[in-house]
Amino acid sequence: MTYVDSHGSAINFNQVGIATAFLVGGSMASSAEGLSSYFSVIAISAAVLATGAFFQFRERPPTPPSESAAARLAQSEYDVDNFLVTARKLLATPGFLPPLCAFVASIGVSNVVSAFIEETLREAGFVSQGTIDVVGAGFQAAIVIGGIVLGGLVDRTKQYKQVTLFCFAGSIFLLLPLVPSDMPKPLVVIALLGLGALIGPVQPINAELAVEVAYPADENSIEALQQLCGNLFSALLVPVAELAAHSELKVPGQDSSLHADTVLLGLIALGALGYFSTFDAALKRSALDCEAAATADDDIEVSGCDAVFLDDSNVK
Repeated sequence: MTYVDSHGSAINFNQVGIATAFLVGGSMASSAEGLSSYFSVIAISAAVLATGAFFQFRERPPTPPSESAAARLAQSEYDVDNFLVTARKLLATPGFLPPLCAFVASIGVSNVVSAFIEETLREAGFVSQGTIDVVGAGFQAAIVIGGIVLGGLVDRTKQYKQVTLFCFAGSIFLLLPLVPSDMPKPLVVIALLGLGALIGPVQPINAELAVEVAYPADENSIEALQQLCGNLFSALLVPVAELAAHSELKVPGQDSSLHADTVLLGLIALGALGYFSTFDAALKRSALDCEAAATADDDIEVSGCDAVFLDDSNVK
């Protein structure tokens, strides 16, 4: 089964659109006429994609992909409550808040970096708009690739907690080169690409982790709640980060200054790291699938069952 890597591709695929906007919009939207053409391209592309989705979209696969999916469909009471009631139940579910916090922190950091990546690169000494657009697109591509690679790793090993902690710790480390205002340009680019590859995958990994701990709750409601909280946090964080970007933090005894907005992102990642380290809940969905595979007459393989049954550190 490939829960995380398939969902990771879907959740992070928004970044493909942002990367395209960097590459296409950066060159087209340099004038009023170009901006009009850019919006026309968006409108036509959106209409084509919406039409394709309308004719091809299915509510669910013809057969449940797993024992846990089949069991959840049989419990229709989980589809009765409205979103507000479901949200209250989810927030009260043991183990649900740490992955929610990780998801929100990840989307907040990645969105703020995306919003101010041009300013970051110009302050680092980049002057070519084409180069800035390519680096911006590279940051988004790194998020997608990181989600696929690390999501696939978690899907095989069920190392939700360990990989998430690694991603946050690595993100904090990679934010450090972006804090001073006089870092070498190659180091800034490397830090941005590495940051995207680590902070982005936190979202799909913890979307799946939330589904694991809240099973048999509806997956769509879980991801809707996470996206709602993450986007609301981002909307509130962007103006705060913009104010911080205009504040200079002088280093005592040095000519250089620190980017206060990057310091803010580092503190958010550090806080999320600390809170997520308290995660301690069972992987209910994986446990059910592994039990079903162990007792089935036919040869069914479920990834990560050894971790689910034998190593408590991967379940907590």
